[in-house]
Amino acid sequence: MDKYLIVIDLDGTTLTSNKTIHEITKNSIKKLKQLGHTIVIATGRSLSGSIKYYHELELDTFIITRNGAFVYSPIIKEIMMMIDIPKKSINELLYGHINEYINEIYIESKDEFFILKGKSKEVKQLTNQNDLKNITTCKLMLQKDKLEYILNYLNSLSDIIYDYWNYNDQIILLEIYPKLADKSIALGFIADYYHISHKNIIAIGDGNNDIKMIKNAHVGVAVKNATESLKRNADIVLDYTNNEGAVGLFLNDFFKLS
Repeated sequence: MDKYLIVIDLDGTTLTSNKTIHEITKNSIKKLKQLGHTIVIATGRSLSGSIKYYHELELDTFIITRNGAFVYSPIIKEIMMMIDIPKKSINELLYGHINEYINEIYIESKDEFFILKGKSKEVKQLTNQNDLKNITTCKLMLQKDKLEYILNYLNSLSDIIYDYWNYNDQIILLEIYPKLADKSIALGFIADYYHISHKNIIAIGDGNNDIKMIKNAHVGVAVKNATESLKRNADIVLDYTNNEGAVGLFLNDFFKLS
């Protein structure tokens, strides 16, 4: 049997709504590992927010985090690929005129997670601008009525991309990445590293940040609860959701696992 590279998103795809991995998915991935296939997580989360799922699935490959800005090997504890937000844009984002419209600002660097603005006691406060290096992600919390203004400003910056979600009825969570960060680029890097042909790449996701990854895989799969944009770009749209073990059910069927 040909060996496949199987790339799986976490939130909304592999994880259920209560942030657990369905037993069907765990069992399927365990069997595929035993058959010699390569399974890789690709998530918008940070490494610290996703590594427990890597270990739960007993993976031994790389992990793609921060929407492709960071590829890491937990086995040898080395960064395999990293893309930074340019320092100029970081300074404009964090200290420019939009600062007054932001409730909370969090920053992820190569090594650390900082808070610049907000009241969290669990996150290290940024006190030295010299720490603003190797920044891969900025997370902003803002009122919904400020979103249009902030997006207009972000659209004027040429070296960043962003995505946003409703955090609750009043608050938007907006994540900012380097423009070159993309799960599909990281996927290509990993496929080359493992010498896996394009015809043997499967990608499974649910969100708009998975679109390029899905399109660049040979088999792009959208779970039932995926966004309409992702479904339009997928080769296969599943009849089951993340809460039903969509990843495991699909893999069982595709590879004819017993």
